[in-house]
Amino acid sequence: MAGGAGLTTNSFSVTVNGGSSAPPPPPPSSGCSAAYSVVNSWSGGYQAQVVVTNTGSGTLNGWQLEWAFPGSEDITNLWNGTCTQSGAQVTVNNASYDGSLAPGATATVGFTANGSGTPAPGASCSWGNRGENKAPRGWLCSPSGRSRFLPPVGHGEEALP
Repeated sequence: MAGGAGLTTNSFSVTVNGGSSAPPPPPPSSGCSAAYSVVNSWSGGYQAQVVVTNTGSGTLNGWQLEWAFPGSEDITNLWNGTCTQSGAQVTVNNASYDGSLAPGATATVGFTANGSGTPAPGASCSWGNRGENKAPRGWLCSPSGRSRFLPPVGHGEEALP
């Protein structure tokens, strides 16, 4: 017969060896957010915090914060993370004990700094293996209030252990 006579198939399904034809579930998503706020202030200084929230559907294994101060603030003490500061630019990596965040979980980084703390800078968050909690190069924020400069690798100092 001419003209395409025969059976017409609109849809079909196949089951092989009793398996399911349903597609596999999508992989968990990753993401995080950062919320910066001033907790307390006094003449010449302030205390602030940045709350990191896992906004994805999978566990975060490592996170990093970045922000730029609008003025000449210097961090004098930081807890719940490792910090470097180069001028106004600040980078904080998770501490060894707060890098793994389940979906919806939070970690809070706190610090004291000189300056006014206003206006508050916008903080950004990234995730994944952050170099095994190694601080990037720049001014290392110190719990003692003293900072130490870490020059780029190959300029007088070895990579951080």
